[in-house]
Amino acid sequence: MSPEQSFASRHGRQLLLGCVALFMLPFAGAGLNLLLLGIRALQRHEANAFAPLLAGVLFTTLSVSIFAGVLVATRNAARAAALLAAAPDQPWLWRPEWSARRIPDRRSAAPVVLWVVSVFWNAVTIPVGFILVRQFQEEPNPILLVFLLFPLAGALLIIGAIYTTLRRLKFGRSICTIDRVPIVPGGSFQGEIEMRGDAVPEGGYRLLLICVHRVTTGSGKNQSTRETPLWQTESRVTAATAMRLATGGVRVPFSLTIPADARATDLLKSRDQIVWRLDASAEMPGIDFAASFELPIFTPAPTADRNPEWARS
Repeated sequence: MSPEQSFASRHGRQLLLGCVALFMLPFAGAGLNLLLLGIRALQRHEANAFAPLLAGVLFTTLSVSIFAGVLVATRNAARAAALLAAAPDQPWLWRPEWSARRIPDRRSAAPVVLWVVSVFWNAVTIPVGFILVRQFQEEPNPILLVFLLFPLAGALLIIGAIYTTLRRLKFGRSICTIDRVPIVPGGSFQGEIEMRGDAVPEGGYRLLLICVHRVTTGSGKNQSTRETPLWQTESRVTAATAMRLATGGVRVPFSLTIPADARATDLLKSRDQIVWRLDASAEMPGIDFAASFELPIFTPAPTADRNPEWARS
């Protein structure tokens, strides 16, 4: 990337962040104002004080989360563009975790996402649920009970957020270390999965190596992603093979083979990709172990003129 392009890209990202900040500023201001109203209502012991408090939490959290999400996205795009410029014909170096051969669990952000969605959903549905219950008490109407499914969905979201959080606390952020980059079709590779805790399941670990064709269709609320398995193999790692670490944690070694005619990873199009995943799971006392890692499976001679959509700034 030339200095002119770098300058333009940097200022383009700054302009985008500025526009997003200006757009979200009224929402953040409204949220803070509602929070103050709710606090004052609580001080006056008003019965409906919870309504402005919940609305304030919703607006404030929404505005901050959207700005933070755009900030993280722009930084990731800048980092991806720099890696692409440094190695345009080596796509296995376009991700820092691939070049470092230490791949984190792609589900590690799930607790945060679930908690954010839960807060937004329940901040809207809980007040509506209270209103519907009062209306039903005054004038029973079975149709009103249908809308109570939305607060029920919010409760399920909270349960999911709690479960994923407890799993993260129990096992930490799992890391998959591989012995080579790239992993070439037709060859074998070795690696280790490292997790927190010293518990080892009696039934061992289940490893599923799978190649999927990921296609995204539609846009906005109608957007959906479909994954079609192209190839997969399952293997087991016995409990005796797992290694307990002196510093705490467990390492699970593995060895897998990629077929020679397998399709290589292809991330050039954000809506039409070939992705290789290693899914690991185990039945444990209490909360089960589960992790997923995206692997760099590439042919020896990648095309030099590639420019993936996710790396464009």
